[in-house]
Amino acid sequence: MIDVPGLPDGLTARPPTLDDIDEVVALCRAEQVRSGVAARTNAADFTSEWQRPSMDLDLDAVVVQEGPRIVGYADQSDGRAWVAVDPSAEGRGIGTALRHWTEANARHHGLPRIGQTLPRTATEAMSLLADAGWTARWDTWVFSIPLGPDLAPPHLPDGVVVRSIKRPDEERAVYDVVQGAFGEWPDRDSSQTFEDWRAENLDRDDADADLLLVAVEDDRVVGAALCLEDEDEGWVAELAVPREHRGRGLGRGLLESAFQRFAARGRLTAGLSTDSRTGARTLYEHVGMTVTEDWARWALDLD
Repeated sequence: MIDVPGLPDGLTARPPTLDDIDEVVALCRAEQVRSGVAARTNAADFTSEWQRPSMDLDLDAVVVQEGPRIVGYADQSDGRAWVAVDPSAEGRGIGTALRHWTEANARHHGLPRIGQTLPRTATEAMSLLADAGWTARWDTWVFSIPLGPDLAPPHLPDGVVVRSIKRPDEERAVYDVVQGAFGEWPDRDSSQTFEDWRAENLDRDDADADLLLVAVEDDRVVGAALCLEDEDEGWVAELAVPREHRGRGLGRGLLESAFQRFAARGRLTAGLSTDSRTGARTLYEHVGMTVTEDWARWALDLD
């Protein structure tokens, strides 16, 4: 069992197991639907997260049960918190108790801050965070574009080829590109180790080698787009171009290449998420994507 102070009487808390994934996914998707955003969470999100080498599932994640039914979930990893409560169990203080637990867990790990991203439609949850001293730090948007047979071919600089990752040594090169680009963001959560990044991106249950794209010039990786898909939507999970190669159209070329692959595989739309720290909104709008969801990153500086 896990001690989660403040839980209502009759509820228990324990570490999750892989057998809980379907129920946790259903809970999170129900909460997303209630908040008016797309229910994108899937089982691979949790298997990839829970099986990262740095994740101690016995300490850093928790499910709350009422009898045999899971009514709450929370985890904390590198300052990134996730708290979800079944809509049928809201209003009982479960979310507040789990938020306190994530804060305590982050302090236990010696982290300087903790953050959680919420849709702006979740007004009650955001009000509770504000009352608890959390502040909104930046905007996050979900973009989408319809796909079809009339997509324009990718625009790529001369000498650049976009293809799938072919060699193991390119995995490390892609990791370096991603960490270098994302590391420029202010207030970024701590960088991932290669092993954690690999578990979350390359070793996911739903990873497809054909959708792990790299831009290559003179046999050197100069950009990457790591993509996923479900029945209808292709998703660009990570897009990165090193600073020294920006301004050449590589980001656009990678996106357009991803769109082509999604369309060829029967996907109807392509989506991605970005935030106001990246400066990438103009790029996504330039290739025809539009904002479909508006989120906010909330954070609390820890003592």
